[in-house]
Amino acid sequence: LRITREDNPSLASDVNVYEDADGRLFAFLPQCAPEESVVIRADAPLRKVTGKDLISSDTAHGTLTCRAADGATVTVDGHTLTVMRGSLPAMNLTVGEGHSIEETHESRDVKIPVSVGIEGTENGEFDLAPSDAEIKTRGYTTFEYEKKPYQIKFEKKVDLFGMGKAKKWILLANYLDGTALRNRIVFDLGEKIGCRFTPSSVFVDLYIDGDYCGVYQLAEKCEIGSSRVDVSDPYAVLLELDVRERLDASDIYFTLPISGKAVVFKDYVTDFEETTDAEVIKQAREVRAHIKNQLILFESVLYSKDAPWSEIESRIDVDSFIRYYFISEFTEEVDATFASTFFYIDGKDDVIHCDPLWDYDRCLGFGTEYSRDTREDFLKNITVITDELRAEWFKQLFRYPEFARRVNGMYDSCIKEALDSDAICGAVDRYLSELHDSLMMNFTRYTDIFVGLDDPAKNHFNGESDVTIERQIEYAANEMKRWIGARAEFTESAFGGDMPILRYSAASSDGTLGKSYTGGFTEGPSNVGGMKLELLRSGVGGGIEYSIAYAGKTYGPASDGEELIGGYDRITGISVKLTGAAAKFYSVEYRALLPSGRTGEWARDGGIAGAVNGSFSRFGVKAFEVRLIKKIFAAAGDADGDGALTMKDVLMIRRFIAGIGTIPDGRADICDVDGDDDVTMKDVLMLRRSIAGLL
Repeated sequence: LRITREDNPSLASDVNVYEDADGRLFAFLPQCAPEESVVIRADAPLRKVTGKDLISSDTAHGTLTCRAADGATVTVDGHTLTVMRGSLPAMNLTVGEGHSIEETHESRDVKIPVSVGIEGTENGEFDLAPSDAEIKTRGYTTFEYEKKPYQIKFEKKVDLFGMGKAKKWILLANYLDGTALRNRIVFDLGEKIGCRFTPSSVFVDLYIDGDYCGVYQLAEKCEIGSSRVDVSDPYAVLLELDVRERLDASDIYFTLPISGKAVVFKDYVTDFEETTDAEVIKQAREVRAHIKNQLILFESVLYSKDAPWSEIESRIDVDSFIRYYFISEFTEEVDATFASTFFYIDGKDDVIHCDPLWDYDRCLGFGTEYSRDTREDFLKNITVITDELRAEWFKQLFRYPEFARRVNGMYDSCIKEALDSDAICGAVDRYLSELHDSLMMNFTRYTDIFVGLDDPAKNHFNGESDVTIERQIEYAANEMKRWIGARAEFTESAFGGDMPILRYSAASSDGTLGKSYTGGFTEGPSNVGGMKLELLRSGVGGGIEYSIAYAGKTYGPASDGEELIGGYDRITGISVKLTGAAAKFYSVEYRALLPSGRTGEWARDGGIAGAVNGSFSRFGVKAFEVRLIKKIFAAAGDADGDGALTMKDVLMIRRFIAGIGTIPDGRADICDVDGDDDVTMKDVLMLRRSIAGLL
């Protein structure tokens, strides 16, 4: 059965009727299909056509006309035919004569000619007349699935949906995502927080040779270009962190000796790859040698124990790294620093920029067991909580208080507003409304995604289940929104310009201290024999105390910068608590990593980390992590409650002390900056120093 353009003039191309494994028929119509009726044609005469939605039929000539409304059904020679209409523009691909799309499904290296057209855009503004191109499959894990991702390369640059002229475009399948929205939601977040070259994208219904292939996200390719990664230096390059085993034979890459990551040369300003010019080839070698040396030197400094922050800061665009950190940390994208991590260098004298974003279909609560904990410090510990080869660049960056302070400051200035859960979940709802009809078609065509969520959606159509596809999509979306809300709440509690910095390090049994950290698990020694913690204040009084357990004994407490050592073997537990004003505003949370590799539960405010079933672990502590969590979402000294520390707060506290003014109910504790349980001129002086940046 086919819906032809000849019978239905509103269509730009023919559409084939899809038959599933159970013999049910589906007409997946594009948005521009006729609303009142559709003519469906068979290649042979029909025996019997019935149904309440049937308008007319000519069985002898193999045609029938039925309502085109969503869910309209007729029975054709004993088979149920369901008519569905999409809600998105349609991209129509016609494969060149003598080829089939299945050729590209055998290998990512196979390219075949196609003609590409787009129909159904608003007022026809972005409709595209059939244009010559070639298509290939892409992706690594996603390549293995039934719904393939593709790359299209036009013969000439085209501007699709106003995203700018380019030859190469990507069709993301989003196959495993029960909402199909995760990549788009993350790209939107990237734009909001200022990621410079976040790819633009739109959703389309894809048809190949008349077969409906599902909802796809048409996106810009991560490549150098005036409408893509807009760099201009002749030595500028776009690079990607990847895994050697995933690379194609044609990929040019080098391996970083410390992290072990493959760095792939993805694109250049100068077209080095398609030339025989000796001078250009020589220049390409110079570019690659220079970039390789630059990245190796960066890692050698980053992983060293004593390199000053100025050395790190001089080699990277710190703000771009922080933006990437927040996107990948907030979403818990499982491929972060494993693969699909892009960065660019705009010439020999430029620093490393962590941009653009790519590949976020396994995140926001969906991916692996490691990306479902909304209270996880994810990217700081990604080499601990997974077995994959990853670059622990962010764990190393968080050794530096300067980086942690900058992270907290940027959270307030440009991150917090973008990570508002109500706004993100509102965008999810808007997209679901726009995509609704097309998603219904997509998940009718690909039903296996929902196995495990109640009954498979496909059972709805044979009457064996009342679980509709709509309910399955709603379930998947609600789970994602629930996760987003919880993750946003945790993020707000863990970051902010008013947060003190907690620096800590593990010691071996002989007292040798390892690297200091401000987030994430400590790095060796493998046997933790002691510890050192420092609370680097930020306008807040009080301090930190900590104890260790060893051989049935407790050692400590020590405080603020004291080294606390147990015995000759690893300690069996740690306990930490805040004191004074710090304890009013923050909780301290901490956990242990055991020799088995199991991560212990978070302990809080004087509990025991490393404990198993209520007692100390006899196996000892391999590493530990400590963090601060806000109790009161207000900076110490914020008397007027406007979220900022200003001289107005100083004046309010001074007037309160002098007895000629008041502080709003419930804010007196907030004005006790030094934590001595009294509001005095000492608090005023500390607040003024904090405002001046001296604390």
